[in-house]
Amino acid sequence: MGLIRRLALIVLAISLLTFIALFGQLPRLRKTPIGYIHRVLRYKFPALLSALDHRLTSGALAPLLLRCGNFIINEKHPLVMGFYLTLVTSGVYMFTISGWVFLSSAQKALVLLVVPLPYISIFLASFSDPGIITPSNHKSAVVMYPYDRINFFPPPHTPPCRTCNLQKPARSKHCSVCKACVAKHDHHCIWINNCIGLSNTRHFVFFLLSTDLLLAVGGVLSFRVLNTVLKREGINASAFGGWIEWSRFIGLAVVDQVYIGAVFLLCILCGILSGTFTLYHLYLIWAGTTTNETTKWSGWKDDIRNGMVFRAEVDEGEVDVALEDMVDKCKSWPRKSEQCLYRIEPGKTEDLPRARGVLWQRVESLAEVDNIYDLGGLENFKDVIWPGKLL
Repeated sequence: MGLIRRLALIVLAISLLTFIALFGQLPRLRKTPIGYIHRVLRYKFPALLSALDHRLTSGALAPLLLRCGNFIINEKHPLVMGFYLTLVTSGVYMFTISGWVFLSSAQKALVLLVVPLPYISIFLASFSDPGIITPSNHKSAVVMYPYDRINFFPPPHTPPCRTCNLQKPARSKHCSVCKACVAKHDHHCIWINNCIGLSNTRHFVFFLLSTDLLLAVGGVLSFRVLNTVLKREGINASAFGGWIEWSRFIGLAVVDQVYIGAVFLLCILCGILSGTFTLYHLYLIWAGTTTNETTKWSGWKDDIRNGMVFRAEVDEGEVDVALEDMVDKCKSWPRKSEQCLYRIEPGKTEDLPRARGVLWQRVESLAEVDNIYDLGGLENFKDVIWPGKLL
């Protein structure tokens, strides 16, 4: 059982670190142990290494550590993608050399069908254009989505990108790793060594789903192999009375089939992580938002909780000059914003703009705020599967 425990701890450690790396910086997890560990690993641990370096070597290693840290965090590199491919390839190899003889013809055909999908999807997601904005396609990027005047503002309220020297289209963001502005920017994904944006979100979803499918098939088939090993020893796993008894006998099967046991544990623990990440991104698509925009909405949520946000219903046809620059002039998007939001310092309602026919009301919940990019679940998925083209 010591071997089982070691394998489980190794796989669990890999899964936990991966979970922290993926989710630790999300706004909802900032005040949780996951967010704290993420900050420790990203900020406090490097600071500790720097302090030790100054004490032990008078800072001789600092330049090297800074270059390595800058390369890992701020530069495009295939290290994490290589780790993913190594993990997948190693798992497939271990399962094949140990478990192939236990499979039926239909199960072998299923394996041959599922195994190539992660390789195909990661190639598509990694090497496809995420929607990089250039001077030649900038005009089409600007009219792709309207400015909602909540999270995205037109010039002069938003200055041009300091790096690209281009007006920032709505829903875009400059990626410091890719060194470019990306249309409908979601996040930079270290697993595919590329940004997720307007043009390749569909490939990224394909990558997530194919990984989930591989882990699910691997977990089920690995369990079947372990169950077959038990039956060969005259043990019926279905007759076990409880979880503890079941895990004890499965442990015996894992000792007999170490590679299959390792694949089984890897699929179960990583499957939970991968499935959670997939559901999170499917929810974002359904809700008509992105990871980048979720961070912005989180800022509004905090200000709403502090009583700092007011809204007013605005008729675009009868708008006062004082609010003229707050009304969306885009005519191509199906939804129009009929709200104006305004932040004030707590208690300073006199700072609200005064305009004819405008009644300001305190926002009590983020649900009161319109997200004009949310066209409804099905339409949102269509916008991802068949995105607009940057011309």
